[in-house]
Amino acid sequence: MALIGSYELLMMIIRSAQVLEDAPIVPGLPDMDPLQAQAAEVFADYLAADRIPSVGAIRAQFHVGQSRAQRVRACLASMIGK
Repeated sequence: MALIGSYELLMMIIRSAQVLEDAPIVPGLPDMDPLQAQAAEVFADYLAADRIPSVGAIRAQFHVGQSRAQRVRACLASMIGK
């Protein structure tokens, strides 16, 4: 059972890495991390209303850790000038 569980965790990590590599690049933002570009698209409504999504919302949407979610949030904040 432990071997099967470990294999499933490994496959989940590999699949999530492939999703991030296939993420579209937002025109006009070439230096941006693909996850940040994807977050800009997903949270476009927030940004249009001059709001920044919470770290928890980013973590839940993209299944990333706290520090990565904080970097994404800081990038989104810089996009609206906050």
